[in-house]
Amino acid sequence: MTRWHPAGCRVPDIEVRGRGPFCRACGAEPDLQTLIAAKQNDSPFPPCPPDELPGKFNFSWPATVPYTSSGGSRTTDTVPQNTPTPGTADASSGESRHSNLSPTNSTYPSRLRPDELRLIILPASVDHTYPMHVDLETHQDDRCPEYETVSYSWGGESGDSSSYYPLFVGRYWDVLLLTKNCWNMLQFLRPWRGSRMVWVDSICINQDDVQEREAQVAKMARIYSECRQVVVYLGEDVVKITTPGQYPPRRQLEDSIENLQVDFFGLLMRRYFSRVWIIQELILPRQIVIPVGEMEVCADKQSGQALSSRYNWNATAAPWVVQIGQRTLPFHQGNIYDILRLTCRSNSTDPRDKVFGAHALINNSENDRWALRPDYSLSCLHVFFGVFAHSLIKLKRTALFCNAAGISAQDGYPSWTPDWTSPGSIETWFQRRPLVWKTNRETTWDSQKAGWREWDHLPEWWTGEAFRTWWKGRGEGSTSSTKSVMHVSAEARQWRTPHSMRWDEAVIACSWDSEVPLSLFSIEANDLHARSRLQRRWDRDAAVDALTGSLSLQLIHLFSFQVVPEWIGTELGAKIFRVTAAVGEAQMYLTTDDFALEQHVKPGLDHLFLLDSGDKIPPLYLVMRKSNNAAKAWTYRLLGCCYHLCFYADPGSWTRRSVQKTYERWDYSTDESIVERKVPRLNETLFLADLQPNLQDTIDTVRTETTRSEVTCDDKLKGLFIQNWRGNLTDVVLRAFQGLLNEKRGATPGFLDSYVACLDEKYRPEVCGEYVEIQFAPHDWEDTYHQVKHLYREWRYDCSSEWSTSLIVRFSLFRSKRPIYLRAHRRDLEKIALESVVCPRLSQLTSAALRYGENEVSMIERYGYGLGMVENLRPTDPVWPESIMKGFNVDGYTYRVTIL
Repeated sequence: MTRWHPAGCRVPDIEVRGRGPFCRACGAEPDLQTLIAAKQNDSPFPPCPPDELPGKFNFSWPATVPYTSSGGSRTTDTVPQNTPTPGTADASSGESRHSNLSPTNSTYPSRLRPDELRLIILPASVDHTYPMHVDLETHQDDRCPEYETVSYSWGGESGDSSSYYPLFVGRYWDVLLLTKNCWNMLQFLRPWRGSRMVWVDSICINQDDVQEREAQVAKMARIYSECRQVVVYLGEDVVKITTPGQYPPRRQLEDSIENLQVDFFGLLMRRYFSRVWIIQELILPRQIVIPVGEMEVCADKQSGQALSSRYNWNATAAPWVVQIGQRTLPFHQGNIYDILRLTCRSNSTDPRDKVFGAHALINNSENDRWALRPDYSLSCLHVFFGVFAHSLIKLKRTALFCNAAGISAQDGYPSWTPDWTSPGSIETWFQRRPLVWKTNRETTWDSQKAGWREWDHLPEWWTGEAFRTWWKGRGEGSTSSTKSVMHVSAEARQWRTPHSMRWDEAVIACSWDSEVPLSLFSIEANDLHARSRLQRRWDRDAAVDALTGSLSLQLIHLFSFQVVPEWIGTELGAKIFRVTAAVGEAQMYLTTDDFALEQHVKPGLDHLFLLDSGDKIPPLYLVMRKSNNAAKAWTYRLLGCCYHLCFYADPGSWTRRSVQKTYERWDYSTDESIVERKVPRLNETLFLADLQPNLQDTIDTVRTETTRSEVTCDDKLKGLFIQNWRGNLTDVVLRAFQGLLNEKRGATPGFLDSYVACLDEKYRPEVCGEYVEIQFAPHDWEDTYHQVKHLYREWRYDCSSEWSTSLIVRFSLFRSKRPIYLRAHRRDLEKIALESVVCPRLSQLTSAALRYGENEVSMIERYGYGLGMVENLRPTDPVWPESIMKGFNVDGYTYRVTIL
């Protein structure tokens, strides 16, 4: 804006001569041609700051993203509690009015405060050739006169943003050059008598003052929501200026849409409706006026509701128009991700306004709205990266990984985000729509029900529909009787253990002639599993490095690729790949959209990780390459994503008992006996709860299934521990079994030493080579003989005698009055221990014990009652079929991974 008076002109006296102003006080008049020539190459808005260089990003926006420094310290945690929200003055700052001065500008002498706005006073003129002159007034937000807002396109339909048309402002008639369309809009609004109070963004906001621009843009939603009405100016070729004294007829949009002089749906094709800003300008106001020809078409909340049932708005160029006058978007459109999905195809002069323009429509918490407030000091890279990270981490939109640059990411730029250096990068978020995300929250316009339809609970099998279709028509293993296709599922079910099925009354009651229901083979994961899964959720303590943009999160490591995936077909627009197991005959199938696994995967370098999105949401599979920096453990670059995983393998079997009737030939009666058999799984699903069993739950189960009562009920185990043992089961008896597990991994004490430590000292037990020797007093022998005879097969009366194995003599040993020495061989003792239920139960804790650096029994002693377990991040061994676990060397452990 330019003042054309000399500095000494204190009291201007303006008169219009011809089509321009003249100051009678100083004799000056504006040199419009020179001003226009100087403005010719200027942009109407300040340019965007340049993008930062890799390694020096210094990301900090928005505050909802957990940025950390390279050293690991957190740079932002939450939205500052003392941050002033839009529309409220910062009374605590003590900031003087002088410090609120605007950058040098004669027409904007001071910067607007947070609770202020400017309004245009547009005076009347009956002569359209009279210069366009307005005054600006500053008011408080909640104490301002009634005003109108305007919705228009800065460059009009031609896109001409050249500023050639003068607007004269204030008593000095300072010159502000406008575009042709903006100037025509003001001329159309100028009344023929009285005046109008109007808010126009390009005039009421000092565009040269970045701080003011940010604050005013942040509260534009309030400005449009509280206006009396918004006038939509579609261009001079659509509207017609009426003569003074005449008023245009007014009609409601829903009553006149088919009787307009122009095709209303054709109007939606105009450049005006492609602007991102006009979405909020037509949705938030309570009243909308659209001049068309000599008519004014009016719309309000009732209009949008009435029109929604008449037309298929989703097929129009601007489907969001059906929300006109609704004051807010539908309830599910409450965050920046959902808003961007709706507005991503809209245009803006400043690329950052794709985000800032959508920000005004957020209707969630005030803190989130403030955290995402516009900041025009940020580069495009900073804004796009920040809103992407916010959508991923804060809003949990894991589908965004499918839009990552991946293997095509340029050096130094994050591989987990889109390629921000390419044009139109923000639009790619929603152009790629992999099939898996049909199961996530999907919002579309339903013309049949005339409303927005939200797909929250589509069945999970849809994720594998491409593979299922391919398998049905071209599957190669359909003739096999031992293998089946098993799909990975995030449902809450888990496979029951063979032991629990062996003693389940419902399973026992099933006839062999009938199929056992799935509910008897699997159960719903309990609360302990749910808590454990929550503790190892992918976004737990997720963080973004502010300098490099790398992302740290928790992922389940499945395995390292040992062979190159083989492309075997395309179905429903998806590519299907096969990976052969390194051991055995199992096969794995991965489904992607356009990621060519066969071209990019390198065996030995690349790994497959699973991102557990949450309950009932299908997992996402990330193919990543390990960093060549040995100092950075678990650091990778993302290559690409897969959205479905299944295995073709032997599903394994479970122990099942059933009641079987037997026929007694002598008395012609029947008897019921329990028969035990191995039966295959009856379902082709692999549950995540089985991939990462909860450690605390496993410890509790082991303790329950190895109770003292169970040990004492087994005659062979009675003989193993004779008659009395010291202490309770967990403190003493399990340590004998611990010795067996110790020997398997070369630890001490071994089995015999651990076993001897469990026996009562009155038997004087000791290890002698491969034997355990004990001594019985005569009064103990009669009670213990039947318990030890199958283990302690050799005897003698004193240390000088030879060991004897005569059964005839042993029957008469108890008649003797002398002490008796017995010994048992290691192989007999081990056989009983290995055949018991205790040893395999303890083995379930081996993997976790090694990770914790302790033994299995000590874990039961410390955590056996659910006390003291700080976290459940470390699972026990997966219970997926052995053919899959060994064939692909599945890890199944949750690691904190950094994606470069």
